[in-house]
Amino acid sequence: MNLRRFLISLSALALFPLVACGDDDGGGETDTSVDNDTALPDDTNVADTDSGFDGSVSGMWVIREVQTVLATLPTGGQTEQESVSVYLADHGTDGSTVSVEICAWRTEGAGVTTIMPSEVFDVLGVWTRDASVTAEDSGHTYHVARGYQLRGVTLDDPAADAMPLSGDDAAVIDIDDDGNPGMTLVIQGIVSGELYVGQRHHAELTGTFVSPTRVEGLTDFATDQVIYGGSPESVANFDPMPVTHPDASKSTFVMVATPELTDCDGVRAALDDLF
Repeated sequence: MNLRRFLISLSALALFPLVACGDDDGGGETDTSVDNDTALPDDTNVADTDSGFDGSVSGMWVIREVQTVLATLPTGGQTEQESVSVYLADHGTDGSTVSVEICAWRTEGAGVTTIMPSEVFDVLGVWTRDASVTAEDSGHTYHVARGYQLRGVTLDDPAADAMPLSGDDAAVIDIDDDGNPGMTLVIQGIVSGELYVGQRHHAELTGTFVSPTRVEGLTDFATDQVIYGGSPESVANFDPMPVTHPDASKSTFVMVATPELTDCDGVRAALDDLF
């Protein structure tokens, strides 16, 4: 089994990761994919502090995040690779924390599309991060603190422990219960099949309120991934060696208030109208 490890690292001024995901064969199941067309933040002023807006982020919101890297093509040269994620974000009653659930994830570029099957969403669960809104002269700034999510592995210290390099390591868990190590991703394109991976992902978001119900900003993230195998086995050899895109503005997020949406099924059904 061919094991390869790479680090995806993007730095900007902001928080969380968003990518879209879908089913591998349609199979009559819910489509969890999302288009990679999120607009970049512009220079629109945040909600003015004199407008009466109090910076509240209580309740339910949806976050769409785009992360961009440069990936190496099999024929040489580099191309952009975008990951788009969509999250349901519950800020509770006071907005001091946000509980996030991933609803969609998709990566495109380097000749392939990578999707996360719906079975993975069902087991990733909800994770909580500190959140804050700061009133400034120009308006309100939204921030989500850096946090770590583990996918297909378990670590005592998610921030500092080394990722397990072998699929036989006890720290590697079959989270989607399909008999393969780690988390199964589906890839389609110049190579097609399944990829078995472990991931450690962290992100931090910083943005501004462009209206009382919409925040736009940048995301600072990194994903440490180990490939434990693939089907066919040759799939595990495909490594586009992504590196940070030099243009930090290409890694962004948009968050919109959605008090009527309380689960990922509702989010996916409403995606075309949310952003």
